Amino acid sequence: KGYREIGFREIQDIYASMYYFMSMGEKEFVKKLLIGWIEKVLEFGYCYHNFFWVGKEPGKWSDDGLWLLQAVYRYIQYTGDIGFLEEMYEVPEANGRKRRVYDTLKAIIKYSSKISIGKHGLPLIDFADWNDCLKVDPEYLSGKDKEKIEGPIDNYSESVMNGFLLKVAMTQLKELADILDDTPYQEELEAGINNLSHSLQRHCWKDDFFARVLFNRFGEEITYLGA
Repeated sequence: KGYREIGFREIQDIYASMYYFMSMGEKEFVKKLLIGWIEKVLEFGYCYHNFFWVGKEPGKWSDDGLWLLQAVYRYIQYTGDIGFLEEMYEVPEANGRKRRVYDTLKAIIKYSSKISIGKHGLPLIDFADWNDCLKVDPEYLSGKDKEKIEGPIDNYSESVMNGFLLKVAMTQLKELADILDDTPYQEELEAGINNLSHSLQRHCWKDDFFARVLFNRFGEEITYLGA
């Protein structure tokens, strides 16, 4: 990828190509790629945004880890390799400690739905949003900054797009939890999905369109960015 290196948004490149790699008998190649991303998710659930061999820019973009959920879900759909969720891989900055793929995915959801969120319960937009490159907060909190904060972070902007990405990720992880008979977590996700759906409809739907960003620092003067 040249200057941009490889990052979490490049996961989208294998959403379509995964099917063809597997048709050519390259299942292990797809799995190897996924492991490369899995091992760039930090203990707290945020990710190294870019990497070749060394991770960079941890926790600056709130959508990063949410792309990984869809890729792992699709891999298991195609292969039936549910055992992949139980495999152990290294956690960055954890002195060689390993954790299950399943626990890595759970850490991403916890960070994205309970820690890196604004007052409406949506993921913070952080440094910028993907696709439309909306950098709307002059300052932002890094993943490391958020490790010291409990509960919603009220004065920062929330990404509606990433709210929908989170809903997709939670829905797919709920299906995987069901396969693993993890009923308590399945019920936790069900409650989280319902709360998130309610917030997206109540706060983001503006009569005939969804807002793109919810602002939380201008009072009632400016509350959202239009479609």
